Amino acid sequence: THTSVAIFAHAIVACVPRSSLLVTVPAPGMLDSEAAMQALASLQARVGALETQSKGGLAAAPEEELRGASDPEPTMEAGCSAPGQDEPDNATRAERTSFHLNHISLYEAQYKFKESVWDVSIFTGMHGLGGWVNALLALSLVLNVGIQLSLCAIVTTELSSDPYSEGFLQQLRMWREQVSESVAESICTEDYSLPTDTMQAQIYTEVRDFMSQGGKLQTAPTGPAVACVVIFMWTLTVCENLRSVREFLMATWRLHMKKGGAEFMIKDLPNQEFEIAGITCFRTSWAVLVGVLQICIASPLLFSGAFWLAYTKTIPDLLANAVALSYVMEVDELLYKVMVPSKVKTLLSHLKGVGVDDSSKSTSERTSIV
Repeated sequence: THTSVAIFAHAIVACVPRSSLLVTVPAPGMLDSEAAMQALASLQARVGALETQSKGGLAAAPEEELRGASDPEPTMEAGCSAPGQDEPDNATRAERTSFHLNHISLYEAQYKFKESVWDVSIFTGMHGLGGWVNALLALSLVLNVGIQLSLCAIVTTELSSDPYSEGFLQQLRMWREQVSESVAESICTEDYSLPTDTMQAQIYTEVRDFMSQGGKLQTAPTGPAVACVVIFMWTLTVCENLRSVREFLMATWRLHMKKGGAEFMIKDLPNQEFEIAGITCFRTSWAVLVGVLQICIASPLLFSGAFWLAYTKTIPDLLANAVALSYVMEVDELLYKVMVPSKVKTLLSHLKGVGVDDSSKSTSERTSIV
């Protein structure tokens, strides 16, 4: 009987919330008949009270649900005040905004290695990848450097010169002084029956079409406006590439300062991620060399490509040249998709980011704010 009372008491305590039932039951060995009867009577009284309370709650629940469905209570969005309450003033809102924006500085910016031959070149020579994988990485890097350097040299030396040089314009002036008025008028009226002077007619047509005011607004020549937009987009493309190179170099340097050692190691994390756990001085120097090569290719290509676009004589050629320049900048990504083995792609996709900023906030401060 004592054991049954104890089991019954523990079962009631386990099933009923502690805030609703607080009963102190002595240990089974310490119970006597009188204590058992008192404990049982107390439990019965408490259970009866809970049953009455639960029945009342169940009976009232449907009525409350119907009332809530027919007349829903107004909800408040984050940052809004309830009716009857004062709206927060501008100073309070500014303080909240400043407080939330200050949280951004507590977190360290992460650099994720990109799907590019330049970025994966840092893994070249790892023993765990295998000989043929390292050979493909080295070959893809060599091809990328050769192709981009060759195209950069062609754009710089052959395509960025002004087609209407001063000597060419002087020859056109001499032709205009020697030609008759009838031939000049035929060129200006686009008379295609001219037996001679076809080159001058073609130049006139190209210049007129490039400087014509297209559209309904008739505010600016179409050619120069399109050229300005295309050059601006090309500048943004190269600047994005240079910023990526900067973050790559900063991430490699941070790795060297934090985890520099005698061996290049990659650690397997439990959440299906990899982390660079150590980097050698040689590999850091190699990463710096790769970054310098990217800068040496992108910087001259920025200016020579802008001149090439500015000296383009027709709008279709202008758009085609812009696409060709962007294609030159994407050679490394194309070679990555074609030549880099799947083992390296898997490693890169699961590689944890590397911090690139020098945040002065400690880890305890970040944890406390979270």
